[in-house]
Amino acid sequence: MTRKYSDQGDQITAAMIRASKRYEAYWDRSEQAVLARFERHVGAMGADALHCLDAGCGDGRLLPTLSRLFARVSAIEPDLERCAAAQRCVDHHDLANVDLRALTIEDLPDAERYDIIVCSHVVQHVPLRSLDTVLACLSRALSPGGVMLVMTCHSTDGTDRFVRSFLRDGKTIEEDVAQAQFDALFDEEGVLPIHFFTRDSLQCLAKSHGLGFGQFGVFHLEKSAYPLWLVPNADRLVNCVPALQRKHGRDLWVFTTHE
Repeated sequence: MTRKYSDQGDQITAAMIRASKRYEAYWDRSEQAVLARFERHVGAMGADALHCLDAGCGDGRLLPTLSRLFARVSAIEPDLERCAAAQRCVDHHDLANVDLRALTIEDLPDAERYDIIVCSHVVQHVPLRSLDTVLACLSRALSPGGVMLVMTCHSTDGTDRFVRSFLRDGKTIEEDVAQAQFDALFDEEGVLPIHFFTRDSLQCLAKSHGLGFGQFGVFHLEKSAYPLWLVPNADRLVNCVPALQRKHGRDLWVFTTHE
């Protein structure tokens, strides 16, 4: 099965990041720090002998990194345009150990197992009616002893937030909506639905599917944290203080394993 992604060309997300050039530069550094931590973690597992799944690879931006780290990489993406962009990335970088399919997480064959799963900025764009199914499929696909890296949006409000994100005059607008209205947003043209998770709610969801939390942190600090995100190693500083994590982290990352 294929499925059209709400933010074609990532225009809504890109406009939010580009609103400040200094923030755009910080945004890239922040994610690279998470990926460096991930590389150290899987390196200790012998990554060069492992099979990795990029679950929802988008335009393939992580595939060159994953191809370098792992013996074999499988990538799935339900949006046909984004899948085609990912294939161009594979071809351009000659990623011979990457296989790519236009497929939803829910349609992963039952028998497939992966040592490592990367699920980057996917679950926040999943309708609530499908969220349990998606987590169940990811849990099933993770081999015993395997690790899944989840990166998703983090709520700084103490409770999950549900957001209607869209462009107005070239600027990204984010409007909070009630939880009961969230799934209806997926039927709106030009709207990117975003679910911001608290650490506790995501941990509870993972636990319900047999997944436990390992290392956890936040990254991509909120713009409102200015000038904190200009400080060298700002993410590391924030992650040393749980109160700062809860207040300033726009995104979160976590290593999950089977309990």
